Amino acid sequence: MFPNLWLIGPPKAGTSTLFSLLSQHPSVVSSSPKETFYLLDQEFGLLNSSSNYWREGAEGWTQFFELSTKKAEYILEGTTHLLYQEETLKVIASMGGESKAIAVYRDPADRVMSSFFFTRDMLGRLPQSITFSQYVTDLLKGNSLDYVSHRKSKYILEQELHISTYSDHLKRWKQELGSSNVLLISFEDLIERQEETTSLIFSWLGLDPISIKESSKNKTLSIKYPQLHGFLKSAFGSLRHSPLLTPIKGRYKKIVHGDSKKQKLSGDSMVALDSLRDYFKEEVEKCKKLIVRLDE
Repeated sequence: MFPNLWLIGPPKAGTSTLFSLLSQHPSVVSSSPKETFYLLDQEFGLLNSSSNYWREGAEGWTQFFELSTKKAEYILEGTTHLLYQEETLKVIASMGGESKAIAVYRDPADRVMSSFFFTRDMLGRLPQSITFSQYVTDLLKGNSLDYVSHRKSKYILEQELHISTYSDHLKRWKQELGSSNVLLISFEDLIERQEETTSLIFSWLGLDPISIKESSKNKTLSIKYPQLHGFLKSAFGSLRHSPLLTPIKGRYKKIVHGDSKKQKLSGDSMVALDSLRDYFKEEVEKCKKLIVRLDE
């Protein structure tokens, strides 16, 4: 038991949507949950501490997959931080057989912004008083984000410049797995042209095309009432996947959440976003050469 199809990231680039789309194919068995954090570098801060490859080996993968329901040509795993791993990549390359990896390119500055607002507003893991502008200033200066109390979120937010500079990481994956076994698609194609994108991927995987149900997962929404959202998230957090909450989720989203359109930014935030665009200018040019686009 070992996955052979990996959604390697990066986070906040549409991989939850892609995972949902690929899971619809009868020849793909996907992990549950999407992000197992089971096989990450031993020193990486998000490694599953209670159950991981370094303790349990390949046999431990069985806890994340239900293989009895259909014949699997691909076993899909979607831990987005896989892109940045080194030990992990060597393990995957040494397992025998042919593994394939898919990454999604999203403009780095937009991805950092999405990650910030998702962490602050949706997860409620840093104070509402912390602005995007302040965060970007701290990020570019390399300051410690002591205002983030949640350990894993602090780790991610402090790593965002590294996380968003991923062209070199993609080259490592291509070197280890073979250039033809690593695919980079664009975030815009994934969101706006889902059927064409999944058809391209199924063809790349050697699978027959299927009709897919369009999907949109893990959106970063604006929050109308942050304090109410924080209170309810804390009160019902342990029940968030329970069917008991299903009848009220729709009404809750209408009351507490804003729409899913692009975040409205203040003047300071726009300046901060432009600063990130300047920082990532060279990275954007590198990635453009690696993307497989639908219209090419």
